[in-house]
Amino acid sequence: FLSRIVVLICAATTVTAVYAADGASVFQRGIGVHRLLNWASVSPADNSLYSWPPFATAEHYVPDDLITAVRKSGFDFVRLTVDPGPFLQMKGERRDALDTILRSAIRRFRARDLSVVVNFHSNSQVAQYRPEAIFTDAQNPLFLAYVTAVSRTAHLIAEMKDPNVALEPVNEPPAGYDSATAARWQTMMEQLYRAARQQAPDLTLILTGAQGGSWRGLVLLDPAPFRDEHVLFSFHYYEPHLLTHQGVESSEP
Repeated sequence: FLSRIVVLICAATTVTAVYAADGASVFQRGIGVHRLLNWASVSPADNSLYSWPPFATAEHYVPDDLITAVRKSGFDFVRLTVDPGPFLQMKGERRDALDTILRSAIRRFRARDLSVVVNFHSNSQVAQYRPEAIFTDAQNPLFLAYVTAVSRTAHLIAEMKDPNVALEPVNEPPAGYDSATAARWQTMMEQLYRAARQQAPDLTLILTGAQGGSWRGLVLLDPAPFRDEHVLFSFHYYEPHLLTHQGVESSEP
């Protein structure tokens, strides 16, 4: 399983490396971009609704000079995390506009010779779109809407015809800490894979195991349904937690 292709994400430094089976680097050195299209603005009048536009505040601003500096610093790709909440909530013209926003963001990095991993990265700021609400089971209407969003995004990226853009459908799934939910995640990952692959036969897809995307969750994932030359597998490694989370504010004692 792991002898094929592995994506290793080191949270301590936000550096990501992707290695082929022969040990050669595919993406040599990457960095996470976590605010440009994440933590979307929420309506001050109703915390169950996103504001429009959702990624337009000063906190979401990433200047071109900074992107250029990332490339000059030796990084060759970014992991662009994307809040799926607005993509699930918005309809009609606003939903179409979100595709335009995402496409434009990808092109900004590509124009500066940075490859891009587009990662749907749910968070808990709007309760109805938190990971625990989305990833309950394979027939959950919200999860099915999420599958549709992944499918649509795969189509969007495929239309760009750029092999240096990949799609990672989910970040750190909150399942798999027992045999029942591990099996559930297998089914859900297969659904996401099929939906993306149907829209984009040649798109690089980055898949993850359960247990928060850890290596333990990855080894529980049966790779047989994903045997595909355009598939990579990812795991997140935080051990020891005391080291990797130095300086991270927490409400835990």
